Amino acid sequence: MHTAQSPFTSKYLKLPVPPPRCPDGTYKGLIVYPAQARTLWYFSWITLGSTALAAYHSHTPLALSTLGITTTSLIYWWHPTYSWRRICDMTVVQIGLWLHLYNAFTSYISLDYYVLMVAAVAFYPIGLYAHAIGDTWGGVLSHMMVHFIANIGNYVLYTHKATQKFEEPVLPSLIVPPQPSHNESHQLQCYYL
Repeated sequence: MHTAQSPFTSKYLKLPVPPPRCPDGTYKGLIVYPAQARTLWYFSWITLGSTALAAYHSHTPLALSTLGITTTSLIYWWHPTYSWRRICDMTVVQIGLWLHLYNAFTSYISLDYYVLMVAAVAFYPIGLYAHAIGDTWGGVLSHMMVHFIANIGNYVLYTHKATQKFEEPVLPSLIVPPQPSHNESHQLQCYYL
């Protein structure tokens, strides 16, 4: 498989062209070239900002999930191979994403968060496609955009959830409460008077 570079990554960013891949499609067992793995390893630290912000706003489950994402990403990108570390990283990211999506559903800003998550997730197949055609830097940059936009979404979710009043119902009740009979309503009125 040849190594292609998109006009953007080769012409404007002046990124080094990786050597050709081995016959198995890897770089001596690594999914990406070592310089690209290092770039993604350094970029994985960005999620610690989300962890700190979630902890600051007392969103403990969300903070723990982003801490797990940071940990598994750092472990994986230190030596990215097709191994249990990749499966573990992808699993923790998916669990964290579902946890965040659920928390966004229960907040006032769910639409804002969902738009950002759709934008972030849209870069994932773009990165897979770029990697598949040999534009590995394009794949790396797309993967970085997934993390960058998702962390912006986390910022929106955490800061807006912090200002939300949890005493008020967020969603209208889906169950209609039974209507009291005439005697019960009279008793309730007397009780509150």
